[in-house]
Amino acid sequence: VATGFESFAADQSVAISWNDAAIFEWNCNTAFVTNGANYFSDNSTYPTLRLTKIPAASLGGNDNTAIYGLLEINTPVTWTGSGTKTFAAGVKGNAVLTQAPGCGKFFTTAPFQDLPVIGNSNATVVGIIGGTVSIHLNTEGFTFMSGITVPDASNVSILGPCLSLRETAVQQNAVMTLGAGARFTIENGDLENQGSLLGPGSLEFTGSTTSLLTSPGLLTAPLILTNKQLSLGTNASTAAISLTANSNLTLESFNLNMGTASLLADAANFIVTNDTGRLSRFVSASPVNFPIGVSSNTYTPVNISNAGNPDNIKAGVTTGVQSAVPVTNGNVDRTWIIGDSTQTGENLSLTLQWNAGDEQPGFDRTKCYISHYTSCPAPASCTPFFDAVTEANCNGTTTFTIQRNSITDFNTPKFIVSSSQFIFTFTGNGDWNNPANWTPNVVAPAVIPPGIEVYIDPIASGECIYYGNIKIKQGGKLKVQPGKRLRVTGDITVE
Repeated sequence: VATGFESFAADQSVAISWNDAAIFEWNCNTAFVTNGANYFSDNSTYPTLRLTKIPAASLGGNDNTAIYGLLEINTPVTWTGSGTKTFAAGVKGNAVLTQAPGCGKFFTTAPFQDLPVIGNSNATVVGIIGGTVSIHLNTEGFTFMSGITVPDASNVSILGPCLSLRETAVQQNAVMTLGAGARFTIENGDLENQGSLLGPGSLEFTGSTTSLLTSPGLLTAPLILTNKQLSLGTNASTAAISLTANSNLTLESFNLNMGTASLLADAANFIVTNDTGRLSRFVSASPVNFPIGVSSNTYTPVNISNAGNPDNIKAGVTTGVQSAVPVTNGNVDRTWIIGDSTQTGENLSLTLQWNAGDEQPGFDRTKCYISHYTSCPAPASCTPFFDAVTEANCNGTTTFTIQRNSITDFNTPKFIVSSSQFIFTFTGNGDWNNPANWTPNVVAPAVIPPGIEVYIDPIASGECIYYGNIKIKQGGKLKVQPGKRLRVTGDITVE
């Protein structure tokens, strides 16, 4: 049996048992003690103190007050006095809860629990901010020691600073609005937003551990990462992101959809595309920066402008040259994944950036270019290949950039920075379209574009046979080595 409501009982030695979801309602103008008072007992049950009508005077004082249960406010309540105010299981109701200037900090201590009926107890949820309560805070703010949950069908608003020290959740069909100037900080905790988490106030992630952002719901509160590593657990959209003090947002296998939203990042604070997830931003004529890297210690962004149809463009970057066979010499050891094969009408200019440590052996900065992994033009059949364009000096001294314009075809989204022409050498015998006959194990295109060199060097007494037409475009090269044979059943066209 627990002692409860010590400040209300005429005889405070009376023993009172309070079950989960038991309600003590105050519904009169008679004053009651709140300064230095403890309501209910600090034990494993969570009753509710419901305030429906209270004296006009404010509650609280300079001594600490603790309500070891839920505080339900259905009339405006203002707390005063420098003592702390603990609402162990959270706050719910339909009125305004105000922390007056000079009032001590608010606390909750219970983690979220959905408590079923046990014995003669009632079902309840605790560790919550629920109902349609509005919380107005001073600079002391509200600390959720075990995290906090906004339960289903709630619509709550917060003005002022909050700190959650564990998981924060907004359940499906729930809304939490952070008012102008409010900052809700999650320290070493995850966020699960199944409902709506709205601004204009901001949502900050801090702490030394990596946290998880799972947000299939609506998220319009601007995100701030302060010396923080944060990972996505779902595709997500947000109104704005600010990465500061050595912070990274890691996408994993999920996309971050930014549209026209603000994204504050730099070489020490950026988006990590470590898997298939990509950053999506709206791009028109003005250049847009995609601040991306494959890990927190390598920054390889891309700037994109679009002279064609304005659209949302997705971009990511991966380690290595992503092709059908390993390519380990003469390139920057990165593949940028840009655009989608379904997109039409775009006309992109790309500026890729990298560091000296990202370069493969044999890379030459005096003759580099952006190469696009390209499918063979119809009706030719071959393995996709990296094309070539005019070589140029790379720009920069410590970090390096190169630009390519007029990209309108996204039959594959892969781009690399290369300084070597891609050479296909036929070293087998028989069919051109057999990858095993080529070094590397990639079939050369039958329409040979600028910068691509194709050498025919079959085995002794062997030959290379192409069934169809071959076209050599200006700048392409097809060479049959001395004493070797190429047989073509159609035409060879040289432009």
